[in-house]
Amino acid sequence: MIACPSCHKEHPNHLTARNCSQCSASFDELYMCPERTCQMHHQLQPRSRQCVVCQRILVGQFSGREIQWGHAVYRIREYLGGGGMGEVYRAVEQDQVGTYAREVAVKFNKNMMDVDIVKRFQLEIQILSMLQNPHNIRVYTYGELFEERSTGMEVSAQFMVMELLKGEPLNEVIKRGAIPPEDAVGIFIEVCGALSEAHQKGIIHRDLKPHNIMLQDVSGDRFAKVFDFGLSRLTHSMDARISTSGVVMGTFRYMSPEQALGEDLDHRTDIFSIGVVMYELLAGKHPFPAKNLFELFMLHQEGAPPIGTIPPELEEIVMKTVAYEKDHRYQSVDDLRADLIMFRGDSLSGRLQVGTGSYARSAPPQPEGNVMVRPPLSMEQALALQNEIDANIPLDQTSDNPSEAHVVSAAQFKHLDHNKLSETGKQVPTPPAQPTSGSGKMGIAIVASLFVMVLGLAGVYFMRKSKVAETPKIGGLSGMQNPIRRRALRAAPIKKRVEPAIRRKVVRAQPIKSRKRSYANKVRSRRRYRRRKRRRRGRYVAMLRRRKAPARVEPAFRREVVEPRVIPRERPIERRVIERPRIIPPRPRERKIIPRKVIKRAPPPCPGKSGYVTYSQLDRVLGKSITTRVIRKINRAARSHVYDAGLTLSKSWKRSPVLCKASYLRRYVKGLVQRFCGNYRPYSHCRGYKAAMVSSGSKARYVCKR
Repeated sequence: MIACPSCHKEHPNHLTARNCSQCSASFDELYMCPERTCQMHHQLQPRSRQCVVCQRILVGQFSGREIQWGHAVYRIREYLGGGGMGEVYRAVEQDQVGTYAREVAVKFNKNMMDVDIVKRFQLEIQILSMLQNPHNIRVYTYGELFEERSTGMEVSAQFMVMELLKGEPLNEVIKRGAIPPEDAVGIFIEVCGALSEAHQKGIIHRDLKPHNIMLQDVSGDRFAKVFDFGLSRLTHSMDARISTSGVVMGTFRYMSPEQALGEDLDHRTDIFSIGVVMYELLAGKHPFPAKNLFELFMLHQEGAPPIGTIPPELEEIVMKTVAYEKDHRYQSVDDLRADLIMFRGDSLSGRLQVGTGSYARSAPPQPEGNVMVRPPLSMEQALALQNEIDANIPLDQTSDNPSEAHVVSAAQFKHLDHNKLSETGKQVPTPPAQPTSGSGKMGIAIVASLFVMVLGLAGVYFMRKSKVAETPKIGGLSGMQNPIRRRALRAAPIKKRVEPAIRRKVVRAQPIKSRKRSYANKVRSRRRYRRRKRRRRGRYVAMLRRRKAPARVEPAFRREVVEPRVIPRERPIERRVIERPRIIPPRPRERKIIPRKVIKRAPPPCPGKSGYVTYSQLDRVLGKSITTRVIRKINRAARSHVYDAGLTLSKSWKRSPVLCKASYLRRYVKGLVQRFCGNYRPYSHCRGYKAAMVSSGSKARYVCKR
């Protein structure tokens, strides 16, 4: 709802209303102050650089413009803020028909001459498009602005359309003082959830501070949003110019020690920044109030001072987060988030919290006045705990409402084990100790079971020994170990070998002592093997000799061999002789060689000066020595974009003469043109040209004079 400043008629839809329906006054040149505490926040005021009340910047370079991109039209309105990476404006997105409209934030990058800033802006767009967590800011689309100039169409700025965050930044909350621990823990649980998704996708924020955390009011609750990923980095990025160690980037008061020293970073630097913001929000002051980087180094080594006004468990979490060494901090944001959820004591965590003040502590209760407060558990756990307490301890007071917290006296709390946790991380109560009256019976049962096991093993051993003793022995050896026994078994018929086979299995089950074979036994075994081999070979040869050759079958008939018949010729063969005509080559004409007269001409005169030196000639001479600094000065001298961000000469400026509209850059541009004039050769004998300036009013062009 906005009111016309002329006739004071109210219009319900302030997004689509562009003219007053009563007095036809235009709303395009009227703006609202974006400051929430300003009196003109909901009132329109004429276009001006600053707000008439709070003197805040109201209008920027892109305010009042309409950008048509795709199916939508973006009307750029108030200036919201800016920094080293660009400027942010409030805009209204509306389709060309006007069926819908919504408020968005548009971020512009107008510094197209700096290659690093252009690439970092593109990286921020890539990172925001990867994030899907509701606590991270969303990006809708992105594009480029083209402007028609005297040299043609050129890219003037980049932009991306993002979600418009309406709320209060965390730094404004800190200015009012510390907030209760319960509210702060809820905020940082949401912030950790946003950074957890970024870390899982290999994104490091590197500039986390209270200014980059927005608290929105959603149905009376605070909803945290993390934004400004302009200095973030991908861990798998291969661009050395954007992610190089040794370069300090970010707000130095919220930097980790390794980030302030310019070392290689990982996701634990964001954990340190979260700890600094958490400390500042809970204590109302900064843990490292340094004025420069040197003081910050000294304060990092000393460590953060204790807070003292918050619960000990929460203070332990904060101190672990801002530890100097990376290995002493939390190794992941998920671990920090789990500890914060555990401290808050959600009903899903099953945490036991004890305390007497406005917040609950997890310390053991005192014998007088303290109570134990436990959040509601599941039905099975509640029944088990209720039965245990009913059986052992009389309850002081009970509650019929299952959603309320259970209150147990200090005497009952001693029977619960504070350190015993189940597999799911929930507190499990331990029943009180029972008297050990049956310890003697248990010892007798253990001794009896051991005695029975010993008797069983002894019986198995003696049974095996008796079976081995029953096997017959011949010549001091039992079973198949005796060669006499082995030959007897071979000579016996097959039906009598059944009984030794059974006995052989029993004998083989017993351990056989290994005997070393002597050299004579080895020789005998070799000879035996060779004799068997010769016998087998003799049997095979005899078998081949006994075979009869197959009978030759004569064919039933034979084919007659037909000899070729010689046919006599009637005429003898005559040779045909082909006479080819003789080709006589023509005689070459005799040409008279007339000597040419060498006319010596005088060399052409060297011109006194050349034409205007063009940008293509200058670019050819500069070659690889051209840098961003040189390009900036050339563009400033011409007051236009002669070179783009990729160090490339614009096509429309190639044939244009070198211009200089800035008087303080004329000597510098003349030095660049001198590189071309030093090598200028209209003819091979013409040398000694120098750069000269031809000025006409405020412009200056350059030629080569001899």
